[in-house]
Amino acid sequence: MPDRSPRSSGKSGRHGRATHPTQPPLTDPRQLAFVTLGEITKKDAYADVALDRHLAKSQLASRDRALATELVYGCVRQRRTLDAIIDRLAKKTAQQQPPDLRVVLHLGLYQLVYSDRIPTSAAVDTTVDLAKRNGLAGLSGFVNGLLRQYLRTYGEGIPSFEDITEPIEQLAVRTSFPNWIVSDWVEQLGWDEAEQLCHWFDRAPQMHLRVNRQVTSREEILAQFAASDIDAEPMTSLPDGIRLVSGAGRWCRGRVVLFNCRATATASGAFRMVAPSSSPIYSIRNRERRSLMPARLQAVRPPMRRN
Repeated sequence: MPDRSPRSSGKSGRHGRATHPTQPPLTDPRQLAFVTLGEITKKDAYADVALDRHLAKSQLASRDRALATELVYGCVRQRRTLDAIIDRLAKKTAQQQPPDLRVVLHLGLYQLVYSDRIPTSAAVDTTVDLAKRNGLAGLSGFVNGLLRQYLRTYGEGIPSFEDITEPIEQLAVRTSFPNWIVSDWVEQLGWDEAEQLCHWFDRAPQMHLRVNRQVTSREEILAQFAASDIDAEPMTSLPDGIRLVSGAGRWCRGRVVLFNCRATATASGAFRMVAPSSSPIYSIRNRERRSLMPARLQAVRPPMRRN
């Protein structure tokens, strides 16, 4: 395997050491994601708080806000898997990489591995440019080489990590969970359902809305979304339901109810449990939201990531 790790010596970015330029304005979704992930990594900031703060100060369009949000939450959610890929492609492990470089690699690899909306060439080129704009110009060749080595080695899919022979650890690395959580789930549910649960929690949550028909109609809300460049579609199984495909950061407050749903086939019961009221916004309570999960898995609590 070629040595693609950065050198640890030197006095400038040209020799492999990150410089510290003035922070570029947050007008680019990848730059915003980079800055937010840096705060999460270095300052142990809460992801939602840091992201909301930077989004509030930005002037990103709706689609760019959605991309920044996906990149931040996606890199946090898939951190262990992304680190494992870096470990296999670089001489130094992910933990040994400079923090800013590690964030840049996470962003590039996430786009290659998990995003089917970003072309491969765009993912590589924008990640290299991100490195250059953030004091890592001397490491841009390393970034470019590692991302292209990933494509040559694994294609664009999630690696199987067959080199990990212990089944629980392999599943944990592949789905970005700590070993102890996967082990507990296997003990509670058996292997097949534990694996299903890992993949179920590993997906980005879909966002669904319930239209308040005392105020408006689903057709009117869909028309307003279309005019606001928000991709949305009606839910066939729920008469008042709308699924947001993108642009979830901007929706018509006061006319819809927001809730997360991963198993829409079982959502109709919880959907009806929220009776229309005069309140402009009302939400599904936790005990009602639990019915959105597959019944066999309702007793399992969502984990806190401790990668």
